[in-house]
Amino acid sequence: MNSYLYAMKTAFLFFPIIAILLTLPYVLSQYKKYGSLLVFRTAIIYSFILYLIVIYFLVILPLPPIEEVRNYTNDFVQLKPFYAITYLQQHIHFDITDFSTYSRLFENTYFYQFIYNIFITIPFGIYLRYYFKCKFTKTLLLSFLLSLFFELTQLSGLYGIYPRPYRIFDVDDLITNTLGGVLGYFITPILCFFLPSRDRMDEKAYKKGEKVSFSRKFVAFSIDFFIFSLLCLILYFCVRIYSKNISFFVPMGIGFGMYYLFLPILYNGYTIGRFLVKIQVVSKNDMPSKWYQLMIRECIFAFVYIYGVPLLTRMKSLFESSKFSTLISVFLVFECILFIVSFFQILLKKEGTLIHEKLSRTKCVSTVIVPENEKMKD
Repeated sequence: MNSYLYAMKTAFLFFPIIAILLTLPYVLSQYKKYGSLLVFRTAIIYSFILYLIVIYFLVILPLPPIEEVRNYTNDFVQLKPFYAITYLQQHIHFDITDFSTYSRLFENTYFYQFIYNIFITIPFGIYLRYYFKCKFTKTLLLSFLLSLFFELTQLSGLYGIYPRPYRIFDVDDLITNTLGGVLGYFITPILCFFLPSRDRMDEKAYKKGEKVSFSRKFVAFSIDFFIFSLLCLILYFCVRIYSKNISFFVPMGIGFGMYYLFLPILYNGYTIGRFLVKIQVVSKNDMPSKWYQLMIRECIFAFVYIYGVPLLTRMKSLFESSKFSTLISVFLVFECILFIVSFFQILLKKEGTLIHEKLSRTKCVSTVIVPENEKMKD
C-alpha cells in the first residue's frame, strides 16, 4: 500500500510540470479546431493526463538501487496465460466450482494484485468510449497496447537504465489490463449518463467559438509578441555589427514594421499568432481590411497598450529642459488614461469599442471551419 501511495504522490508532484508544458499545445489545438475553450472539456483532458501519469508511476515505482538489481537472479518473464489462477489453486486450494473456497481469495495478496491489474485500466476504457468516442474494437486494441507498453517498459529495465528488469513481464498482466479497459467500455453508459456527450461539447464549443474572446486574442498576442521579440533581438545584433552605439529602438522599429505592418498586409490581416488561433482582422463591414486600416490599427495598439509609456518617458528624459517636455507630459497622461479606459472596457467585455479597433474601423473574426454535421444541427 505504501508503494502505491508513494507512486500517486509522485505523480501529483509531476503533474503540474507536465500540465504547464502541455498547456500551450492544448490551447492552440482547441482554438484552432473550435475557436474556444470549454472548462468541462479541459477538466476531462487534464484528468486523463493525470490518470495516465498516475498509472505510469504505479508501474515503474518504487525504483530499486541499480546495484541491487544487478544482483537479481530471478526470472523476469512469465508467459503462461492464466498462471494467476493456477497459482491460487495450488497455494490456497482455490476451486472455481466450490464457493466455500472463495473466502480464501481475500487472504492472499496475489489475488489483490490480480484484481488491481483489472481495475487500473477501467478508467482508460471509460475515457476512450466517453470522450474519444472509440468503438469496442479500438478500445480493446488500445487497452492491450497500453498494457504492452507498460510490460515492455518493465522488460527493458526502464529503457536501459537498469542492467536487467526489476519487475516481471507477465502475460497475465496483458490479459487483466486489457480486460479492465473492456469493462470500462461497457460501464461507461452507466457512469456517464448525467454527463454531457462529446457531441454536445463540440456543439457548444463551435457556438462559443463564433465570437473571438479576449483570452483568444491574448493567446495570439502572446505568440506574436514572443516572435516579435526574437526578431528584434536578431535585428539588434545584426545592426550592432555596423554600429556599436545604435539604440534598441531602431531594430525595434524595423521589426515592428516587418512583423506587425507588412506581414498582416501581405496575409490579409493574419499574423502568426492570429493564424494559429484562427483569428483574422477584417473591416467593420466584414470585407477584407485595407492596408491603411491595418497600419492604423497596429500602430495605435502598440502605442496605447505596449510602447507608449516607455517611449514617451524616454522622450521626456531627452527633452527635459526643452519646451517640448510639458507637451510630452500631457501626451503621457493622455496615454495612461487611454490605457486605463481600455482596461476597464476589457473587464466589462466591451471589446468592440477598444480605441485601436474603433479608429481603424476593423474587428477580429473567427475563421474556424465548422463541420457540416455541426451546421446541420443548427
